[in-house]
Amino acid sequence: MPALDGMQVLAKIKTHQTLRLTPVIIQTARASQQDVIEGMNAGAYYYLTKPFDHHMLQSIVRAAIEDKLRYDFLKAELEQSVRGLNLLQNAYFEFSHIDDANSLAKVLANACAQPGKVVTGISELLMNAVEHGNLNIGYDDKSRLISCGLWSQEINKRMQQMIYKDKKVRVTFKRDKQSIRILIKDEGNGFDWAHYL
Repeated sequence: MPALDGMQVLAKIKTHQTLRLTPVIIQTARASQQDVIEGMNAGAYYYLTKPFDHHMLQSIVRAAIEDKLRYDFLKAELEQSVRGLNLLQNAYFEFSHIDDANSLAKVLANACAQPGKVVTGISELLMNAVEHGNLNIGYDDKSRLISCGLWSQEINKRMQQMIYKDKKVRVTFKRDKQSIRILIKDEGNGFDWAHYL
């Protein structure tokens, strides 16, 4: 680009009132770990290095659209929810299903000072606890299922299987004078998070 590079364009998008919540996918030949971290820290939804697979790009774009629609829905629901939750001091929750994760995300976000800024992150963590933790759906499997339109079916299928059906996600909420802590525990095996930077 003649005037700005991609990171500068991303910075402008993220400070623009209307565009700042638009998911941005960076496509570049710069593939070092530092480049990826810089792009993600700048607010990129995904960092795709060249050469790339067209099916992967379609899957990422589809996931970005679905995440944006889910975020917009959650935000609208959040704005209609009861604001009295800012009085909540301590709470404990258990759930099993993705739908419950979204409902609980709205409750927990409403207990925070800036619900609109935290609802997506809380929702994502709660959903990950179900799909990646309790149901053992890996990142590659999830991408494939989303691209085939089979993600919801697979979630429902696994929820019926004996090995998964009784697994719970446990969430503890605690507020003190300085902070709010939300602890999320699933019954999965954990994962190597550094691989997903």
